[in-house]
Amino acid sequence: MADNIVANDKIKWETTTITDVGFDASFWKGRISITFDWYNKLTSDILLKLAMPYTYIGFLDAPLQNAGKVQNRGWELSANYFDHKGDFSWNVGFNLSSVRNKIVDDSGGIDQKWETTINREGYPIGAYYGLKAIGIYRTEADLNRTNSKGEVIKQDGTMPALGDIMYEDTDDSGNVTSDDRVIIGNPFPKMSYSFNLGFSWKGIDVSTFWQGVAGIYRYNWSQATISNGGNMTTEWLDRWSEGNPNGSMPRLGNTENEVYSSFWLKKSDYLRLKNMEIGYTFPAHWLKGIGVQNVRFYVAGTNLLTFTPLKNYDPEKSSGDMRNDVHPNTRTYSFGVNVKF
Repeated sequence: MADNIVANDKIKWETTTITDVGFDASFWKGRISITFDWYNKLTSDILLKLAMPYTYIGFLDAPLQNAGKVQNRGWELSANYFDHKGDFSWNVGFNLSSVRNKIVDDSGGIDQKWETTINREGYPIGAYYGLKAIGIYRTEADLNRTNSKGEVIKQDGTMPALGDIMYEDTDDSGNVTSDDRVIIGNPFPKMSYSFNLGFSWKGIDVSTFWQGVAGIYRYNWSQATISNGGNMTTEWLDRWSEGNPNGSMPRLGNTENEVYSSFWLKKSDYLRLKNMEIGYTFPAHWLKGIGVQNVRFYVAGTNLLTFTPLKNYDPEKSSGDMRNDVHPNTRTYSFGVNVKF
């Protein structure tokens, strides 16, 4: 235990209770199969720091206690179909799933805050936490906006300029700071899905696997100053300037525009052709006399196609990284031969 944290020798393992209801079914002589599951998973005794009086802990951090409860409730549906006619056979399958994560009880605990996320009762684990962006300063009227007391709203004690990102003064103090951060999004997708398609005809076989998510947002954070963030992307060509007052990006040169906010939270749904393989198996009678039972050539690829509204990032990225923090998934090609003696 760290020296600045009060020790607690009463902590124990977490406890998980799961309710699961589902069914399996098959139709048409087994050619169609369906599986469905609904579940409710409640994990209790999660370690949290609870607020404690100063007279007890002094300058030390509150101890960890088994106090939190987290719920994961969701469902999963999968179905598969295969059939054949003569030398031609085919198969189709898909999987859909959705989960809702929520901290249902923190026993009045202390919010766990990080630079871009927070754990708070009533919200999902790692909820996005930042300033709420409400536009870009484009006019003098924007610069002169005031709080309920008639005070012109500043940002960290300074006046913003045209082209800066405009943030909501959530505490109505007249000065936007880190204290104005609020929960601005959910890191969990509304739905995850995948499907496979394949067929074979005589010696030819083709298989594909697609995957994707829907209803997900990621920080697509870019630097507004020229520092160690890597090369600027082409989207900055549409930045605010006197000659481009309606630009979609803020002006360069102000670090306040780099603050984590809803401005950089972008829809990151995607559909990706994760794997594809094409093969050819030589007819058995071609191999007679050479001591070989089976020969199959194949070519394969991964991450071949991606459809996403997210620009300049791999949609499978982690949420908080910049473009130069994490390598994107690579597109690969391979070929080979399988020989069975």
